[in-house]
Amino acid sequence: MDKKLKEIKETKKNKWYLIIWISLFGILLITGLLTAIRIFTAGHAGMFNTTDEIPWGLPIGTYIFFVLTSSGLTFISSLSSVFRIKLYKPIAKRCVFMAICAMFAGFVSLLIELGQPLNIIYYVITPNFGSQMWWMGALYGIYLLFLITKFWRLHIGDHDSMASKALGLVTLFFAIAAPAILGSIFGLVVVRPAFLSEFKPAYFLLTALLSGLAFLMLIRIIYHFFVQTDITENRQGIFNHIAELLALTIGITIFFSVWRTITGLNDNRTSPAFFELVSSWPFRIEVFLGLVFPFFLMIVPSIRQTDAGKTIASLFVLGGLFIGRIELIMVGQIQPMVHGITEADKFTHYFPSVWEWIIAGFSLSILLLLYAAGERYLNLDIHPVESKITMQDSGFLKKQ
Repeated sequence: MDKKLKEIKETKKNKWYLIIWISLFGILLITGLLTAIRIFTAGHAGMFNTTDEIPWGLPIGTYIFFVLTSSGLTFISSLSSVFRIKLYKPIAKRCVFMAICAMFAGFVSLLIELGQPLNIIYYVITPNFGSQMWWMGALYGIYLLFLITKFWRLHIGDHDSMASKALGLVTLFFAIAAPAILGSIFGLVVVRPAFLSEFKPAYFLLTALLSGLAFLMLIRIIYHFFVQTDITENRQGIFNHIAELLALTIGITIFFSVWRTITGLNDNRTSPAFFELVSSWPFRIEVFLGLVFPFFLMIVPSIRQTDAGKTIASLFVLGGLFIGRIELIMVGQIQPMVHGITEADKFTHYFPSVWEWIIAGFSLSILLLLYAAGERYLNLDIHPVESKITMQDSGFLKKQ
């Protein structure tokens, strides 16, 4: 009797969690839609804290965050579809669908930032083949089409045909090419030395994988929590391997970040804006709380194998990466330019307005709404008989 009462209380508690969750994202959806309508009809004036000196703000950082996360999720799905690692086959379809949702979230943020939806049509019909920004948009558009096609092939059960393998390879190519071009937009800007970096495309690809791993773990754990379904032993094994891969990727990113900081501080091309960035609190939060802290969580097996450990590490990684995307676009803008020359030792500060934060929340709510619909109606489990897939099937990953 006591056990039954306990189950009833737990069920009511979980229903309240679900109501709070739905209410929160319902508010984000409604306020986001109202904000978008106001921007489309009245423009950015009085709503964004961007200026002529800082034209790119939080919506651009949100766009970068989500489209890179989409590429990272495609990398994970490719472990099965391209590299034939059977361990990841059960989550391949889900990763592809998450990647589609993340792309839509990124495009929503970018579309609102443009201020006028018809600007997209003008962008498409007036191509500039010498523009990296045009190629970025074109590649991401093609990438989204291949993602949707790949998901459709998986949805109809075509997992292992030659056509499906070829499609997976082409999708992976665009998942690499699009963020590489996006990185070059910043990395090749000579006029703003704080942007200039030969390593930017590689850094984008690395952190895309990092955000994809963290996002996959976080969303799956949250989903199981709210729908109150247990993660099967086989799936738990998959996510334990993903946690190991997350630890490895964080470690490489830490090394990359340290090397980027050392070279930036000693490069005679570096502008004072980079020194301003390194000495800022957001940079310290990004590095120490967004990378170092979750790295130590993930290298401890007793923590890494728990849902709480995975959740905390993923949250801090994603939070640090989000801050990093904002810092990325700020470092090249905070130093004003006069007639194409940066003003030494003068900085313009920026903090997003409440409307910009609403747009970021709106983009996230679009992603979660699409994903929830996919979980409900599209059967994202690609492999119904999971027991046939063992840890030894992973290829280079062996069960310890």
